[in-house]
Amino acid sequence: MCRRAGPATDRGIATVSRAHRCHTEGMTNEHVHDMRNDDAGNATGLSTGPSTEESIERGTAKSKTTSAAPAPAAPNVAYFAGGCFWGLERYFQAVDGVTGTTVGYAQSTVPNPTYEQVCSGSTDAAETVRVEFDPARVSLRTLVLLFLEVIDPFSVDAQGPDHGRQYRTGMFYVADDNVDDAAQGDADGATTDADMPRIGTTDASGADAAAPDSPAGLAARSVAAHATGNAQQDVYVAALEQLIDRDPRRPAVLVEPLRNFYPAEEHHQDYLVKNPGGYCHIPLAAIANVKRRQRYVERIWDLTLEQFAVTQRAATERPFTNAYDRTFEPGVYVDVVSGEPLFLSTDKFDSGCGWPAFSKPIRDDLLTEHEDDRVPGRPRIEVRTADTQIHLGHVFADGPANRGGLRYCMNSAALRFVPLSRMAEEGYGDLIPRLEQPAQ
Repeated sequence: MCRRAGPATDRGIATVSRAHRCHTEGMTNEHVHDMRNDDAGNATGLSTGPSTEESIERGTAKSKTTSAAPAPAAPNVAYFAGGCFWGLERYFQAVDGVTGTTVGYAQSTVPNPTYEQVCSGSTDAAETVRVEFDPARVSLRTLVLLFLEVIDPFSVDAQGPDHGRQYRTGMFYVADDNVDDAAQGDADGATTDADMPRIGTTDASGADAAAPDSPAGLAARSVAAHATGNAQQDVYVAALEQLIDRDPRRPAVLVEPLRNFYPAEEHHQDYLVKNPGGYCHIPLAAIANVKRRQRYVERIWDLTLEQFAVTQRAATERPFTNAYDRTFEPGVYVDVVSGEPLFLSTDKFDSGCGWPAFSKPIRDDLLTEHEDDRVPGRPRIEVRTADTQIHLGHVFADGPANRGGLRYCMNSAALRFVPLSRMAEEGYGDLIPRLEQPAQ
């Protein structure tokens, strides 16, 4: 892809090759290649290109046979602009429930623009990914939150090393009353307002989605509070308000009606599937982890501001005034996001540090440890959960010797305490016998 850098050329900008490799920690490009065979996010099984039964090439529509399941008559579709569309497409392809992707050019002032025209800046088009999804498996809100997490939502006309108007970020919705303003285009394969299917927002959590205190219930109330009459726009606006709650800067993500969408040239489609060593501004680790992240992202964004800061940004709550520092009644401490049991009350002790302290977790494999050198001159070992990957606190080697010598200093905001009286009711009955055993 091109970016605005280097000396001027006769087209007004210099083009820079994206043949260099993606940057990430602990991952190689082979991981992207291997993810094509992942059972829940099989990119090679995705229906790419337009949602019709035709494959669109530049200015020409031709029949296409495919072994993929037929697309629904009115697929749920969302349009996301997030910098270079190669990486963003690969990211969405790894999401469970995404059934098709197409990369292309949205909001163009020129009908059926070419890649070279877009790079020249003469079209005002944004590189965009058209995402088809099954709302029974992934909600629109989940897709939006995943999108906001993987881009820099505060960067203007730039993502990663790529700069220019075509790299602006946006969420383009289908406007019920904007058909007459659609830029019609004169090329086969172009999508304009008049062609758009209506977007549903069914939550993937099924029967529990309507529970008023569930993450889905909270999301529904947030959407209702910002109702515009367009279901998709409402989800976008509510998500951005939640983003502002967590970071008061003004987001650069545009929310506007989709005026048009033109599929990009064929060699841009599935680019990172075809070229696993190709340029990608999105970390490969994020692509590899997105399937896990989607399971919890709505619950995470529905945490309180303190819980979000602690679990997602490794903040530390105030000592002595937090919820569980002085709690010593029998029970179990669970992951605030997933409910996974992490610590038993029999392993809790008063360390005097001002935060809940435990001598050990229920099982070692529930936690992961990471070097933390954020405080100069004071290296520490950070503790996260293995499943949800939330920050819990730190572990120190100054615990009681008769309990193994470790002190797991945890933030109350990352935990939820379930007292013995409610453990059976909430599904933790199998742990009750362990509370009757003396601490070791």
